[in-house]
Formats: sequence, C-alpha cells, structure tokens
Amino acid sequence: MKFYNIADMLLSVSGYMDETTVSRMSGYETELSGRAPDVEIDIELRDKPIEIPKDNCLIVSTNEMWHLSDSVLSYYLCFPDLDGAAVCVDCNPDFSKIHICLYDVKAQLGYNDTCYLFNTMSNILHYIALNHGRLVFHSSSVCAEGMGVAFSASSGVGKSTHTGLWLENIPGCSYINDDTPIISISEGRVMISGSPFAGTSGINSNVTVPLKAIVFVTRGEENKVVPVDTVTAFVRIMSQLKKPVNDIMSDKLISTLNLILKSVPCYFMECNISPEAALTAYKAIF
Repeated sequence: MKFYNIADMLLSVSGYMDETTVSRMSGYETELSGRAPDVEIDIELRDKPIEIPKDNCLIVSTNEMWHLSDSVLSYYLCFPDLDGAAVCVDCNPDFSKIHICLYDVKAQLGYNDTCYLFNTMSNILHYIALNHGRLVFHSSSVCAEGMGVAFSASSGVGKSTHTGLWLENIPGCSYINDDTPIISISEGRVMISGSPFAGTSGINSNVTVPLKAIVFVTRGEENKVVPVDTVTAFVRIMSQLKKPVNDIMSDKLISTLNLILKSVPCYFMECNISPEAALTAYKAIF
C-alpha cells in the first residue's frame, strides 16, 4: 500500500500499480503519520471485459458513462471494439472508497498500456476533488511572489505558451501545474496546488500556495488585461471543469466556486507571444 498527499487530500492506494503510475506519482508519496486516509483506492486487474449495466446510465461521451444509484456510482470507459468496458470505477457516495477495475488490454489485446491506469486515476481525481470541496481546473498555473496565478483558455489558444513567458521573464517564477491544478479553500483562503496529473507535458510541482488571480487568455495583436465580472467568470470556469453527475456533486461545485469567486479576482487577457505579454499580465495582477 502507498500513500499520497495531493492538495491536502490523503489517498491510500493498494493492489495493482504499474511502473508509469508509481513513477509519476512518486513526488506526492507520503507517510501515513497517524492520519486516516481521506480516500481509499484499491485497484484490480482482470482478464475479461467488464459488463456494463443497461439502465440508469448517464452517457458522458462516446466512450464514457456513469451508472447512477443511491449507494454506488460507477464510471465506465468503453472501447469501440470491446464487448464490455475496459475500465470500471466504483465509488461510494462521498468518494472516500473507490475500487478501480481494469481489463488487461496489454495481455489480452496487445494495446499499449503505458498510461492506462495513470489516465484513469487522473480522470477520477476530478470527481474525488469535487466531493472533497476542491476543483480540478483545466489551466496552466505558475507561482510568483509566493502566490499562484491560473491561466485558462481553450485548447490550442496558448496558455502554456504564456506561462512559459512568465518563467522566462518574471524573476523567481515557477510552475505549479501545466494542465490541471487543484483549487481548494483552506481556513478561509483560496489555495492552488499541483498534482501529478498534468496533461501531455507532465509539468507539475508538489506545492500549495494562495491563489492570487485567474486569467482567461485569448490571442491578440496587443497585450491588455481587464477585470471580468463574476457571472462571466463563473461561466468561463465552469467550462473548464468536469461536469457533475449527480445533485450532490452539483451542490458542492457551486458552493466551492462561489467561495472562490468571492475572494479571487478574474481577468480577461488579450496577448501575443512577446515577453511584454508576461510583463503586462504580471503588472496588472500584482
């Protein structure tokens, strides 16, 4: 059994783990130190596909669905050429106990499974965090002057390019997470944390700092930063979160997001890819 501290959530993980998952999560491994785990995860590897229920299913995408019940929420990942699911994740209502069942696609189908388990855990972390009062926010985030800034944009707009400019031009600036940092509330303060799950770049740091600002990035010829009203910020942030699959998740998301928006200023930024873009944003925020 291994223990991991991610955004002050203590996870215990037992059962099957591959080398990729162990390696990428190593920076967050910790000792139990008398504290009970917030989330207990056990992982099983099977040699047969997993049967999918035929009723009470919520389809998330062409290959993802949830089976909803009062006592267990089950997530299924399906492959087009597979009679059944490749992944089933069973969760109790408060997401404190999770069972991950994986079909052994490498042994049975010859698929490359290098990130198979790791991607499953990355996906389910969104829901674990949500049920523990945290948001996994699709953004690229940096730390400057001991505080975090999250840059959000649609894929391909250039949020990672912009954070790269911060690292090159803002003294002492460092990465928190290049894809999905975790935002939480601690003792009335809004905090942002790294996690081992950081998209294709994998860039992340095991740090937690106060969140200074959220910036919605768009491309432009000139560099300018303007404040965003709360309603617009709410809609923009919601578009970068995993959608809740039941009323409990929805209530927790709204409650957490309201607390964040009361404390953290949000901005629109039009920018190019010059060093001036980073300096303009830095001056506006700090």
